[in-house]
Parts: sequence; C-alpha cells; structure tokens
Amino acid sequence: MQPRALCFLIALSVCASTHARAGEADAGDAAFKRKDYATALKLLMPLAEKGDVTAEVDVGIMYYGGLGMPLNRAEGVKWFAAAAKQGTVGAEVDMGIAYATGEGVQQDRSRAYMWFSLAADQGSAPAVQYRDHIATELTPEQIQSAQELAKSCRVSNYKICWLP
Repeated sequence: MQPRALCFLIALSVCASTHARAGEADAGDAAFKRKDYATALKLLMPLAEKGDVTAEVDVGIMYYGGLGMPLNRAEGVKWFAAAAKQGTVGAEVDMGIAYATGEGVQQDRSRAYMWFSLAADQGSAPAVQYRDHIATELTPEQIQSAQELAKSCRVSNYKICWLP
C-alpha cells in the first residue's frame, strides 16, 4: 500500500473516534485538521501523555505519516496502541492497517484481522471492508485464531491484545 493511501486510510479512521473536548484539546485537534502540525503537537502531546484518545490518535498520525516531524511509524503505532487499549475504534483500524502493511510493526495479517474485527464489532464499516479483504489472504485456521484473539482482547477489556 502506498504511504499516501495509508495516511488517507488512517485519517478516515480518526473520523470514527472523535469526541467532544474543551480548551487545548479542541485547539490542538483544530490545528491538526488545518495541518498546523507544530501547534498541534505542542498542544496535543501533553494530552496524549495523559491518555486523551483523540490526542493519542492525532499524535500517532503525525508520527506515522511524518506530518510536521520526521517519519517514525513505530512511534505512530505506539500512540495508536495507547488509544486502541481504550477501545477506540479509529485506533483499532489504525492498528489493523499497521499490521496489514507491516509499517511500524512486523507484518502480521492475523493481528490485522483481529484489530479490524474489534473495530467492525463496534460498527466501523471501513473495518468490515478491511477485515473482509485481509481474510482473503488468511487460511480458515488463521481466521479462527484471529477471531479468538479478538474475543480475548474484548473480554479482557483490552488488557490482553498482543500490542507491540
């Protein structure tokens, strides 16, 4: 997958994870959306470090896509994982994309299927499409294993999710 297309897919997943916040969070998210990445990072990083999921995803996208900073896919995945551990649909999709492409983590299509399934179970239509596409590259046994991983992740309230 091309990096530009990948960034577009990640940006789409963010739309599913937005929620209302006030003050610096709103200002940081607005700076991110207008592509003022220096301001966005300055405002969002402290929030991401405190566990704000939208800030975590935005910071992850900036690292993953090299937006306003040097490209660092592994650091981007770190922030996606932090948000995914909170059950954030967009971050789950982002984790699936990372595992599907092997960008920032070792490629693992079964884990990609797992993350797409988790997001699909929360109603993400793009995740359903990605999951169904990746399923064409897996054996029935791999799909069953990935479904069991997703169930374990969900039942453990995201404590057992095989994060990087």
